[in-house]
Amino acid sequence: MLLIALAVLTLLSIIAVTFVALMRLEMKATENFRDRGRTHLLANSAESAVISMLRSRPFWDAHVVSSRTRSPWIYGIIGGDGETRVGGILDLKDADGDEASLGGTLSRGTYPGIGAGTPGEDRYRVKLIDTSAQIHLNGKQDTLADMLTNLGQALAGDDRYGINPLWTEPNESGKLLKGADIVQFRNRLPGGQFSSKSELAALIGSENLALISDFVTAHAWVNPYTQRSGAGREVNNRVGTGVQGAGGVIGTTGVSRNLPQDPRSQRVTGAAQLGGEGRSPININTAPEPVLIATLMGVGGRRAFPYMSINS
Repeated sequence: MLLIALAVLTLLSIIAVTFVALMRLEMKATENFRDRGRTHLLANSAESAVISMLRSRPFWDAHVVSSRTRSPWIYGIIGGDGETRVGGILDLKDADGDEASLGGTLSRGTYPGIGAGTPGEDRYRVKLIDTSAQIHLNGKQDTLADMLTNLGQALAGDDRYGINPLWTEPNESGKLLKGADIVQFRNRLPGGQFSSKSELAALIGSENLALISDFVTAHAWVNPYTQRSGAGREVNNRVGTGVQGAGGVIGTTGVSRNLPQDPRSQRVTGAAQLGGEGRSPININTAPEPVLIATLMGVGGRRAFPYMSINS
């Protein structure tokens, strides 16, 4: 009887474990179905929003000027002759940036009923940009200011742009700003963050905003599981003439106050402490060249820890 009871209990245990596993599987399937529905509804709502924008009054009232700054989601499709929108569609990937984008006044409508315009239709293209291909303006990492400064320099050195947008006036006039100025401006905003990147216009103007808007974002996914080293973060290192380790050890990270100038002679004692710091990843496959340059410029392993202030 004892063996029979043990066999029955074992069978019941197996059934119970199988039932629990199936319930977990069903719960996961339900979550996937819910997420799929949300994604589908979000995509449909975005499409409906764009259609609503295209049908709104600013696009068919002749006295309203639509520009790249006013309507950044609109791209004019240039015709095959490269000048008009009549006579064919020029693929956006084959068009020059100035031609493909709606950079000025929307030319007169070609659809029937507007003045003496030739019957036809206006065509528009909506531009979608992966936010993981842009620099997150609300990022909290201490390297954000350097990245924004590098972005301005990268755009200035690129033949396709040739202008550093981090000026207070158009065409590189007024005062040259640094990334730290943008971060300070952000910290003074409500909640200490940008609600929209269009708020940058108050600092750099609408013309410069139009240049930099494709490379920055105020809304990006943040990976909450990224870590950063705490070593050297708050250390003010001074390069001295004494022997290695002449200064005291700073904190618990073991960073010497007198690191020698020769990187081969630098020595760090103790273990670097890791701490959580959310980061917005940048997709190397979709990010444009200026963003990649801005992200990687200055990163190196020449010293004990990257981004460590040695001479300040």
